[in-house]
Amino acid sequence: MIISCGAGLSAQNSFANKKLSISTNILWDANGFYNATIARRFNEGRHEFQLNIGIATADDESDAWVGGDSGYSYLWDGGNGLFLTYRRYILRKARGLFVQAQAKFFAPDWSYKENSGTTWTAVDNDMIFNPSAHVGFKWNIGKGRVFVAPFVGVNINRGDFKSPTGVVLRDEDGEIFGGGGAGPDIGLNIGLNF
Repeated sequence: MIISCGAGLSAQNSFANKKLSISTNILWDANGFYNATIARRFNEGRHEFQLNIGIATADDESDAWVGGDSGYSYLWDGGNGLFLTYRRYILRKARGLFVQAQAKFFAPDWSYKENSGTTWTAVDNDMIFNPSAHVGFKWNIGKGRVFVAPFVGVNINRGDFKSPTGVVLRDEDGEIFGGGGAGPDIGLNIGLNF
């Protein structure tokens, strides 16, 4: 049994020393933002840089929502994103407790129509920047090749979802998307060390 535990720890350390990993944030995938991340570790696995690219799918017209008392209905048309992340492992190399800072660049597409109308007007917004900060924990599973890394933090909305005619994107409560507000940000990465 001691030999088995020792071999398991040796495998954990072996994969912890690997410099690359690939993953996806399954919570984003579940919400229609299909994404993939490649990560590179430095300084014996204590620091990690990540590049995440993703594509948001368009909603069906039946998923349109009314933006409170704004007089408009809205529909998500998808978009593309690029996220850059710096992660620092606190106690162990490439596993355990970590903190991270993330810069999100996202180009959203959406449509709106007057609640009494039938014609949708498409809006292709410029790139929106959303910085965020997280704390999380990375588990290397089995022999260490597979990992799970949940995280939680805060996201700051720095861009505006606004059409050229001045219509702004609103949620069901009539609150404006973007514009400098902060909100919770959670994720669950699943991936492979190699």
